Amino acid sequence: MDIKKINQIIQKSGNHFHYKVVEFLRENDWYVIVSPYYSDNFTNKPREIDIIAEKEYRIENFGDYVGSINVRFFIECKYITAETVFWFDDKDISSALERVLSDTPLEDPNRWSMTKEHRYLENTKVAKLFVTETNKNPDNEVMYKAISQSLNSMIYYRNRPSFLPTNSHKSRDIMTFLYYPLVVCNSFDNFWKYDTINKNEPEQIDDNFQLEIRYAYFDEDKKSKNEYFLLDVLAFDKFKQFIKKLETKDVAAVRKKLLWKSISS
Repeated sequence: MDIKKINQIIQKSGNHFHYKVVEFLRENDWYVIVSPYYSDNFTNKPREIDIIAEKEYRIENFGDYVGSINVRFFIECKYITAETVFWFDDKDISSALERVLSDTPLEDPNRWSMTKEHRYLENTKVAKLFVTETNKNPDNEVMYKAISQSLNSMIYYRNRPSFLPTNSHKSRDIMTFLYYPLVVCNSFDNFWKYDTINKNEPEQIDDNFQLEIRYAYFDEDKKSKNEYFLLDVLAFDKFKQFIKKLETKDVAAVRKKLLWKSISS
């Protein structure tokens, strides 16, 4: 057996990066499900998502446990080797607000100012189009596949009960879930940004960003749906930075809202 050759196969495999992300999440106390399969709502064909990760964030009132916010990631891991260009444009803040109000207990920011803290409501440019140098067929596009797999899995699983082991929580204590579709890349070395507003020369992407997507699909009852989503695209070395920001903005805003609700009720 040629161990050197076997190790080269492992190092070059996308599975190696996949498990690097799994290990990072486990080390940071996320419960991880690796490559679960599920049945597509429309075709009934099996689909797969690289990672589903879930973590419980406690809500306390002066040390007394009130309940939890459970955050769930739907992650596609991509090892990017080809040059990929993204077209950036202004975010549709109105649709982003609708997404936040639909997915969280947060209220209209005119009544609850903390809603403005949610990351989706940051007035930053988002990617709306993309192309990869070596792919002419969009069905073979790396990012196209990653987006479809991440969103399909989130749509399928978002109303399912907690994935955490039953001995680690009581379902009645979960006050809300927060769901996030993610694409985690090995790096941004091959990612480029073209600003459609300023029309400057393309620049290399050096920070996490969002893709704005209007996604048509069929639900469990075979009814046609069309939803607006923001999908976070991360470089692996900025994953911890992403989680920290999510905790200090999204989770913090929802925690304050739920704590206020529990005290006032």
